[in-house]
Amino acid sequence: MGSAMAPAAFQTIQQHLADTQRTLADYDIVITGDLGKQGSKMLRLLLEREGCSGLERLQDGGSQIFGDWQSVGSGGSGAACIAVMTLGYVLNCLESAKAKRVLVVATGALLSALTVLQGESIPCIAHAIALEQ
Repeated sequence: MGSAMAPAAFQTIQQHLADTQRTLADYDIVITGDLGKQGSKMLRLLLEREGCSGLERLQDGGSQIFGDWQSVGSGGSGAACIAVMTLGYVLNCLESAKAKRVLVVATGALLSALTVLQGESIPCIAHAIALEQ
């Protein structure tokens, strides 16, 4: 699912950066919900193709919660992962001054077994909020 949601995350990040006249380098952390390894890789490729700098700031909540040492298959819920990471990790980073500006990108997909069986595309969405000290 992460690969299906990566283009939505890319478009949201790209629009946010254009609207705010910022770059990824203006953020200490840019975190997505649960794109997983493949979705994160796709997001990086899309951002690289557009010439974005600051890719080292990209993190994925699901990949951090479900490390390589766990056998979790497809990961977790993007909505749950981004909530856990924002309310735990991100807020702690802001409170302790380890980060001053964070871009939180929540991703989601409208997944239906019927849609998949019919060979339809998977509608995806991403929302972003910037949190600052």
